[in-house]
Amino acid sequence: MEKTVLIFGNPYGRKSKIASEMASMAENSGIQSIFLNELVSDDGKFSVVKMQEQLESFSTIIIHAPVYWYS
Repeated sequence: MEKTVLIFGNPYGRKSKIASEMASMAENSGIQSIFLNELVSDDGKFSVVKMQEQLESFSTIIIHAPVYWYS
């Protein structure tokens, strides 16, 4: 069975109105949402290996990251 995940790279996570709306619509369609800002520990670390293991279970990965940060 195909599984899809939508990954949000927005540093504000669910505080972002568009990200929270997109996550809600995705989840209503059976698509799992992951907010990267929620996975950063208090000391600022992020487990890349753990994320890679989690992503291996999905057939489709959608990444949403606003580009205005870099312009």
